[in-house]
Amino acid sequence: MSTQTAEVKKQRRTFGVRLHGPKKATLRIAARLKRDGTAVTHVIHSVPGAGGKRQNTRGATATHADLEKAQAAMEKLIADALKLGWIRKERKGFAAQPDAFDGRSLPSPEGKVKVRKTRR
Repeated sequence: MSTQTAEVKKQRRTFGVRLHGPKKATLRIAARLKRDGTAVTHVIHSVPGAGGKRQNTRGATATHADLEKAQAAMEKLIADALKLGWIRKERKGFAAQPDAFDGRSLPSPEGKVKVRKTRR
């Protein structure tokens, strides 16, 4: 008799969003699941400081009974921040560059591209 172990996907323990403001200021809103099953949400305001170092200030820390309630509170904080003028930038993702050549114009070993005309 063989025993098979099912692959268990790990539950995600942290969630976070970064909002952007003027003069390179950022606002990070995060929710984190603690080991005892409760969750914590907090906000970190980061601004450029002297000498190129960023100055971080943490606030709006709250403890929640579970991760779902923390995520709901995090969404409310995000909505409030967006109303105040913070911007949520979208990721650009991967954008493939256009092909430099196609099947009719393969590069030669010398590096030159010859365009072959096909008869129709």
